[in-house]
Amino acid sequence: MAYITTQDIIRDVLFRTGEPPDGDSEFSTPAVALRYVNRAYDTLQMGGGELDPSISIDWYWLRSGTPGVLQIIPEVATTVTFFANDTTITFPALADTSRSLLNAFVNVVGESVLYRIAVHTAGATVATLLSGFIGASGAKTARFMQVHYNLDATCLRLMGSMRIYAANGQAYRVHGTDLETMEEEYPLPTIQAGVPQYYAALRESISGVEKVRFNTSGNASGGAKLQLEYEYVKRPAQLTNADGEEPRVPLEHRKLLADIAAWLIFVDKDDSRALITKEVAMQGIRAMSEEHWRRERRFSLQREKLYPYLRGSAGVATTPGQGAQQQTAQVGG
Repeated sequence: MAYITTQDIIRDVLFRTGEPPDGDSEFSTPAVALRYVNRAYDTLQMGGGELDPSISIDWYWLRSGTPGVLQIIPEVATTVTFFANDTTITFPALADTSRSLLNAFVNVVGESVLYRIAVHTAGATVATLLSGFIGASGAKTARFMQVHYNLDATCLRLMGSMRIYAANGQAYRVHGTDLETMEEEYPLPTIQAGVPQYYAALRESISGVEKVRFNTSGNASGGAKLQLEYEYVKRPAQLTNADGEEPRVPLEHRKLLADIAAWLIFVDKDDSRALITKEVAMQGIRAMSEEHWRRERRFSLQREKLYPYLRGSAGVATTPGQGAQQQTAQVGG
C-alpha cells in the first residue's frame, strides 16, 4: 500500500497488528494508533537511537529550510538608582524605547555582583530585580547587558557554529561549547562587550534547546546590534490525523513510521511478533541512515569539484572560509 498520509500509516498499523478500526480492543481505534505513530515520529526525530543505539542522526529532512536569526543587543551604560535591600531600580529612559530589559543583567561598574532583571516593560524607567540590592542606596554608574537569548520555538537541536556577518559580507563563526566550559572561561561577572566567539546551550527542555548564552554582551554602549544566524534541526508538529496530513519523513521512508508504531504496539501487547517487527524497523532505520550519508557525501564531493584548492598569498593550498578565521574586523560597529 502507499504510505502518503497519516491516515494511510494508521490503517496499515491497525491491519498489521490485527486490530480492526471499529473493534473493542484498547489498541483498535485510530486515536490510539495515532499515539503510537507519534511515538514513532518522536523516535525518528531524536535520531533513531531508540531502535539502534549506533545511529543518532540529525536527518536532512528535519533541518529548517531557513536559518534562525538573533539580534545581539548592545550594552547600555547609564546611571541607575539602587535602594539597599530592595529589588526596585530606576534609570533614565532608554534610547530604544521598544527594548525590554526582562532577563537582562545590571552590573554596577567596578563591582562583581550581577543582578538579573525579573520585571520590566519596554519604555518604562523602573524595573524589578530578582534579588535585593546588597549595596548602599544611591545613584551609580551601571551597565545593562544581555547575554541570554531565546531560540526559535521549534528548535530541536542546533547544528554547529552560528554566523555573524561583517559590513564587508565576511562571515565570522560563533562556536558552540558546553555550559561548564563557558562558566569556567567566561564567568558572568567578567563578561565584557564585544563580538561573541562562543555560545552554550543554557536550557535544554524536552522540546529542544530553548535558550543560549554568549561569552560577550554584544557591542559596547552606543554600538549597533549584531545580527546572527544559526542552522537548526526543526521539531515538526505532532501528527493529528487530519485529512491529507503528511509527515515530514521522506515519502520513500514513511513506511518506517508504521514499522516502528507496530513494533511499539506488539511490545505493549506482549506479542511474539515484536522481535521480528523491530528487526524490520531497524533495517529501515539503517537504510535511511545510508541514504542520509550518501546525500552528505555527494554534496561534499560536489564542493571539492567546485573548489579543489585555492592558493594563498604564500602559495599554501587553502579551502574556502579559512580566511574568515581571522576575526580582526569590527562587526556591525
